[in-house]
Amino acid sequence: MKRIGLLGGIGPASTRLYYDLLVDRARRLSGHSPEVVLFSLDFELFTHFENTNDVAYVDMIVDGCRVLLDAGADVLAMAANSPHAQFDTVVAEVGRPLVHIAEAVCSQAAMLGVERPLLLGIPVTLRSAFYREIGQRHGLEVQIPDPADHDLLRRVVFEELTHGRIRPASRDDLLALLVDRPVDGLILGCTELTLLIEQGHVHVPVLDSTSIHVDAILAAASTPSTSPPLSEGSS
Repeated sequence: MKRIGLLGGIGPASTRLYYDLLVDRARRLSGHSPEVVLFSLDFELFTHFENTNDVAYVDMIVDGCRVLLDAGADVLAMAANSPHAQFDTVVAEVGRPLVHIAEAVCSQAAMLGVERPLLLGIPVTLRSAFYREIGQRHGLEVQIPDPADHDLLRRVVFEELTHGRIRPASRDDLLALLVDRPVDGLILGCTELTLLIEQGHVHVPVLDSTSIHVDAILAAASTPSTSPPLSEGSS
């Protein structure tokens, strides 16, 4: 298996889950633990740049990816959804493909027959078009919560989940966004949301971006080196 380079810390809680899932699933698949190089970013600084300075934001991501490459990583992935809004720029500057989280999620949704999933995520992800554009290529019509609900998602993620706080009342608030919507799936488009919402909580298929991304990373790490690059398509 190729050496996996994981850009994490965005946020720390979901990065821990990424690592646990990578090790557990690799062992079940191959009987061996994967080689994982982890570079954890300063979450608070990352979030500040994400909201205020696109140039510094991309530079931070690119620098992290280069640290992973210098450490011998063969397969790169960002352990978060929102930085994929800058995916094409990052790939161009790093000069290497990355495993795209939304590509993996939308592919899985199409395989399940989902056509109109509701996307939950932080405001940066919801404002960006990458999930909708990739979804269209897979025959999906990705739905976005109303702008008035974006602050609820921001609060639950940044004030609760990134600090390890799991509140059933917040889960109820988020699941209420599904009520009276003509949707047939739910995309957990923030890697922390898997800490709060599971399939048993919802009547439609749950597309957990963390879990699906981990499987895609392991698939890429198991691909022979002579295979074509992972994906350099636009987001």
